[in-house]
Amino acid sequence: MKKASKIIAIFIFTMSIFVGVADTASQTNTVNEPVKFIAKQKGKKVVLKWNKSKNVKGYIIYKNGKKFKTLKKNKLTDKKVKKNKVYSYKIKAYTIANGKKVFSNSGQTVSIIVTDKKSKKVNAGRFKYIKNQYTISLN
Repeated sequence: MKKASKIIAIFIFTMSIFVGVADTASQTNTVNEPVKFIAKQKGKKVVLKWNKSKNVKGYIIYKNGKKFKTLKKNKLTDKKVKKNKVYSYKIKAYTIANGKKVFSNSGQTVSIIVTDKKSKKVNAGRFKYIKNQYTISLN
């Protein structure tokens, strides 16, 4: 009977250590999303910027739904863009835990259209909320 109680005590002690290790590991594996992800046109290029996140090793940028670049800094210039075409960029942050990449929950997405000064298409610079109700009518 004493052997059985010692085995149970050792088992409980071992499980408590294992659970404690798993709990601390799950806390270090969280990856914060990049914030303030913006896209600006600069000449014939698109410049992407964002604020750095805590405990992040790098970022993956997707362009129009396809993996575009993997980088460690918080700025990217896309030189391969065409005029009057809409581009959609998505960003995900990652860190490395236990030899594997752990990603942020979901990436932020921005869209931009590359235009010239004479174009009728324009990127909205800022939206200002003026009033809470509008009436639309003909004539």
